[in-house]
Amino acid sequence: MEMKPIKFKAYVPGINVLLNVINMDLDFNGDVTGIVVPTREITGEDTFETTFFKREDDFKLMEYTGLHDHNGNEIYSGYIVEYPDGSVGEVVWSGGYAAYISKLKRMKPFVFWIDDKCKVIGNVYHNKELLDKAQEA
Repeated sequence: MEMKPIKFKAYVPGINVLLNVINMDLDFNGDVTGIVVPTREITGEDTFETTFFKREDDFKLMEYTGLHDHNGNEIYSGYIVEYPDGSVGEVVWSGGYAAYISKLKRMKPFVFWIDDKCKVIGNVYHNKELLDKAQEA
């Protein structure tokens, strides 16, 4: 069995953008103290420079699940996915299931397995309203 690649994205509230993380700084406890991201994703300029963000308060990490939606898009924690039946949920880690799941918003929240039938429709930082609409349905 092949292991999933370890990849992260980071949402940076101060500039309201989702960035690919290319390196992380950890302390002796394994806690993230900073991240390095490509500057071109912030500026749009063609450059190989990188930008460093300190402290976890400055960013929210989103881990790659190792899964893809039906369009082949990578699925990260914090993404919002939609299923063929119209159900919508947030991708989260479940310690109880030891797996990434989709927390669906219906009358009572419940979980659903993430598979290649779902599609990524947004993320909780830029598209929170998709979850709110799903809860109303």
